Amino acid sequence: MEDLFGQALWDYYHNTQNNPLILHHPFGEPYQLDLEGYFFGDDDFSEMEQYALSLCNGKTLDVGAAAGRHALWLQENNETHVLDISDKCCEIMKRRGVHNIIRADIFKLTSKEKYDNILLMLNGIGICGDILCLERLLAILYGLTNRSGKVIFDSSNIEHLYSDIKVPGYFGEVAYRYQYGEKMGSPFKWLYIDIDKMQFVAKKWNWRMQVIYEDDDNGYLALLTK
Repeated sequence: MEDLFGQALWDYYHNTQNNPLILHHPFGEPYQLDLEGYFFGDDDFSEMEQYALSLCNGKTLDVGAAAGRHALWLQENNETHVLDISDKCCEIMKRRGVHNIIRADIFKLTSKEKYDNILLMLNGIGICGDILCLERLLAILYGLTNRSGKVIFDSSNIEHLYSDIKVPGYFGEVAYRYQYGEKMGSPFKWLYIDIDKMQFVAKKWNWRMQVIYEDDDNGYLALLTK
């Protein structure tokens, strides 16, 4: 399976990156991803990230951990497991000193582990791609958390980006495509979900949602509890 994101991070980590990682999207010109940000330490965490990490007390699963920037901080004080689908990302994390690495697709995860916290930062909840798959993800997360467990995630309302674009479905279901050098990746979907829509879907799957932080760019941080 192609993994242009993981390959670009791998090359960056080994100082062999000769091409930018470009993200194609429906809102205008493609843009270059800042790979350095995936390796930032805690001194560079945003206020939202700091708040989210401070809530992780107990056994934590960091989903979509990439290069392990959050996991390295978390494992200093708590039992921390990380999950990522990318072989390259998992190997980077291993070399950086991240423990308890799970190389898996969360939608195919067979683990019987239960967690106090599940962290999906940098809009990690967007991995589901669309509303229907979000419902499936919420059911999986319900099974992975203990009775008092919580899910910590962030997302954004991007409706303002569609002022000149008409979309047939929910505006937060965005089609992307990576380009790395001469290689063009397959299209994939990512979900940005507004607060009201997320409240509705969460309630449907027996989660209580609390918005605990909002920034100036239509982004928010929220908790899901049982």
